[in-house]
Amino acid sequence: MATLLYTIFSFTAGASLHCAVRREISPCTCSPHHTFANTIIVTCEKMESFSHVVDVLQDKFTPDFQIWLKITHSQLLDFDERRFAEMNINIKDLRLYHNNLSTLPITSFQNLTKVDFLAVADNSIQEIPREMFEFMSNLGTLDFGRNKIKSIRSDDFARLKNLKVVVLASNEIELLEKDCFPKSLLNLHIGRNKISSLNGALRNLNDIKMLFINANNLTSLEEELPENAPHLMMLMASNNHLEKLPKTFKNFVALDTCYVNNNNLRSLDRLFSHRNSLIRLYAEHNMIEYLAEDEFLKSENIDEINLNSNLITSLNKSLLYITNLRSVNLGRNQLREFSMQEIYKLMKLRYLTLSDNRIEKLTGRHENIAEIPSLTLLYNLLLDNNLLKSLDGALAGLGNLRRLILSNNLLENIYAEDFSRMEELEILDLSNNRLKSLEAFSMAYLPTLETLNASYNLLTTMEKDFHGLPVMCTADLSHNKIASMTTDLVSNTRCSNHGVVNKLEIFLQENPVLCDENLPQLVAMFEMYYARLMGIAHCIVPQLLPLPANPQSSLIQQPPIELLASIMNPNQQLPLGGNQMPSIVQIIVPAQSLQHPLTNDKQNNTEELVISTSTTISSISVETTSEGMMNDTFMSSTTLSYEDSSSVEPLRSSIPFSQSTTNLPEPDKDDEIDDIQLNEDLDNSEDYQENEEKVKKQRDRSDFRYVESFESEKSILQKFEPDPIENDTELKNIINENYQPSVLPVPKALSSSKNSENDNEELQEHQQQDQQLEELNEQNINAPEV
Repeated sequence: MATLLYTIFSFTAGASLHCAVRREISPCTCSPHHTFANTIIVTCEKMESFSHVVDVLQDKFTPDFQIWLKITHSQLLDFDERRFAEMNINIKDLRLYHNNLSTLPITSFQNLTKVDFLAVADNSIQEIPREMFEFMSNLGTLDFGRNKIKSIRSDDFARLKNLKVVVLASNEIELLEKDCFPKSLLNLHIGRNKISSLNGALRNLNDIKMLFINANNLTSLEEELPENAPHLMMLMASNNHLEKLPKTFKNFVALDTCYVNNNNLRSLDRLFSHRNSLIRLYAEHNMIEYLAEDEFLKSENIDEINLNSNLITSLNKSLLYITNLRSVNLGRNQLREFSMQEIYKLMKLRYLTLSDNRIEKLTGRHENIAEIPSLTLLYNLLLDNNLLKSLDGALAGLGNLRRLILSNNLLENIYAEDFSRMEELEILDLSNNRLKSLEAFSMAYLPTLETLNASYNLLTTMEKDFHGLPVMCTADLSHNKIASMTTDLVSNTRCSNHGVVNKLEIFLQENPVLCDENLPQLVAMFEMYYARLMGIAHCIVPQLLPLPANPQSSLIQQPPIELLASIMNPNQQLPLGGNQMPSIVQIIVPAQSLQHPLTNDKQNNTEELVISTSTTISSISVETTSEGMMNDTFMSSTTLSYEDSSSVEPLRSSIPFSQSTTNLPEPDKDDEIDDIQLNEDLDNSEDYQENEEKVKKQRDRSDFRYVESFESEKSILQKFEPDPIENDTELKNIINENYQPSVLPVPKALSSSKNSENDNEELQEHQQQDQQLEELNEQNINAPEV
């Protein structure tokens, strides 16, 4: 043994020493082979010519070392002028990749009798150079992949008696002449070509072990495969147009891996029954409609089956015979019902995929789940994108389940018994269902659950829903209707990641609770329980909408705009832009405004949200209009206005919203102007005193306009306040304490100092209007000092 180790060490050391001459073969490089002793790998890249390669390597290695020579990405235009034999080295393995070769000159390969591996892949060779093989009779592996070969003739490999492996993948082969491959072949790859018929070229390959005929134009394999291939272990016939499998499959007694996916198969025809050797079967993306009960009879050693994307309507207990089955994919079929009895004998099943079917019901619940040990070994169960309305306790007892995906179903209710004894569950996805509550988790106990996804449901309140989830770290509750939460939700939960305590993260984006005025206090309280509330909601409070700021007044959260529209007009649909939904806008309004019926404003025939400030809210309407597509961003707008019972011009505020921004738009050029812009314009004017006078008068107008609605505001505030207000003076004081003058429309003439020529006329006109308003208000109520 010591002698053997010494010998191997000597060979390796010798190879390493031989590579000490690396500088002499530059730009080529060399390194000893790590597996084969006395073998050196020589690589020449981006060489200027074949003569350059010959000159660099000539006499650099002694004949007792076997050389694996690789020449890549080089210019070998002079290939026919020199010979490999001139290098005077012992070439065992020759690889010529990416050299743009279209032909292989015979003379260059003379006397390469010791080469047993030749690869000329990734070139532009159009035909097999069969004359060249006269000088390379010892070839065992031949790789002509990724060239432009169009046909294989019957005598192309006739001189290669020891040929074992042929790779012709990714060529342009359309024709195979009969008996074109030697009987000695063990591995053959003719995949990714244009072959429509095998023409009997494979019939005599009785020693074949691996056969690749994938990605061609084959429609049938009848009488095309070897009649008797006792050593065939892997067959890849995927991506063809096969409608039926040949009966010769029954003779492949050693077959352990079979790819027949992406064909037009309608049945497996029991060809995989009595296949003790079969381990992996891939038959996805076919048109298989039916599985016979004995489809896999006596094929108990199958480890993995993929039947995804077929038309299977029933399993007929066909899987029960595969006692060693570990993974089965039945996604994207036509199953309408699934019984747990289909898998109860599968002792080693770990992964079950039933996604994208039409399953409406789960059956086969066993009363004593402990009697079915196989169900406690399932790790991963995918039931997403089905039509389930309830679980009916069918999954109870899956004690080893780690991941359960139930997203995109029609679940309306879940119960504690649905998750009974799932003591290893770590990930649970309930997103995109119709759940109104997660109360089941306050009674169920999932001691290892780390991630819960309940987004896109109809949840409204969250109280004790997490009491049965003691170590959860992530809860996605986004895109629900949650308006209230309490810290009792997380009082029993402490995020623990492999024993390390961390914070529970609760995602709440696009929920009304994020627009609650008490949100800061709620966030702080959750932090005390090692829980972090996260998410973004688009909350816009119209500045021109009067809201009582009295601490005793109640504020409630208005539903999102999309829900508000459906309340007021059930037939109204929001416009959609591509695949994008409008961003949800939350509007905070007084609680009492929702106590009255919401109806469309048909009287004024407007496309606006009108909130009357008279004694009752008489009408509210919402109109969302598309404003075009810009960079795939959907824009929609909602117009708000409110008015009192008098004939005063309504105050208006346009509030656009979009997916990409929540910024308010520029004011309307005809009726609105920003206070900041107004002040900047006035500050830049030539006559500062005159502009100061304009500002004062404009503010006076705002005050009068503001006072004008006191009577109607009084009637509303009397609804909000717990005690009636006896006199107008007290009312005015309350208003002054709680309200700031609103930003009102300013005459266009005041918006720029450049219009100084018309200032006096416009100002006189507005002074007259102010005087009229003054007289009108003196008849009703004296204005408070501002």
